[in-house]
Amino acid sequence: MSPLANSYRSGPSMALKMDGIGATSTMLRDAAARGEDMRPAMARIRDLLIEGNKKQFATQGSFLGTPWPASSPETLARKARAGILPSLSASLVASGDLEQSLSGGKGGRTRVSKGSVSVGTSLFYAIFAIGGASGGRRGTEPARPPLGINEAERLTSLRIMTDYLLGL
Repeated sequence: MSPLANSYRSGPSMALKMDGIGATSTMLRDAAARGEDMRPAMARIRDLLIEGNKKQFATQGSFLGTPWPASSPETLARKARAGILPSLSASLVASGDLEQSLSGGKGGRTRVSKGSVSVGTSLFYAIFAIGGASGGRRGTEPARPPLGINEAERLTSLRIMTDYLLGL
């Protein structure tokens, strides 16, 4: 550190010299360059979220913290009349299309860009599972969120982004 200097034309000034600033500067430039295009990290996070969706179905909602209410007797009877196998009569599963789409299959919507990732479905009726429904011809349907992100996934996503930015 240089002593405080005073110049008539520029006023008081001070200089600070730090050892190791070159390596730090290089590391920051590298991280900034990786931050310009986070697609590799976002692709890993997409896969993490898809796996979470699969776990949400496998645990009937418990993965995200709130188990789905059981299907009503009327719903089970309707599924039986439609020929839906008992193994598929779990909540939110009739044809299996919603589960398939949120597991990365047909009907799934994923997007990875330089700075974001999204995972979802193109099936319109997913909105009724997320928020529930009432007043329709089938009565009241409780909310059964089929997708989301829990705290462990959030922290893992942050670690993936941090590791990518740091080049680990």
